[in-house]
Amino acid sequence: MSGFINERDVGRIAVGARVNSVDDVNSRTLDEPTLASVHGGGIPVEVNSQGSLISARGIYRVSLTPEPNIDAPIMVTRGVTRIEGAHQSLIARAWNRI
Repeated sequence: MSGFINERDVGRIAVGARVNSVDDVNSRTLDEPTLASVHGGGIPVEVNSQGSLISARGIYRVSLTPEPNIDAPIMVTRGVTRIEGAHQSLIARAWNRI
């Protein structure tokens, strides 16, 4: 199972129990059309002249292990995954945006 996280949160996520890996480099193009805003997904994208989906902000692919007691869906399913990351104060979060 894979998903994407916003670049402002990538430093808060560590490989661990259910997180197998976090890409080292952000993904400018989105290769999962179902997640793109132009197809009803939650990741804001623009479509370039070649038809590629270009992310409007930095995103990082995350590889996850699903819960063992949940059956895999029959087809690709769009959803939201909550990952608990390191806590960060509002001041530090605001500072990192500057």
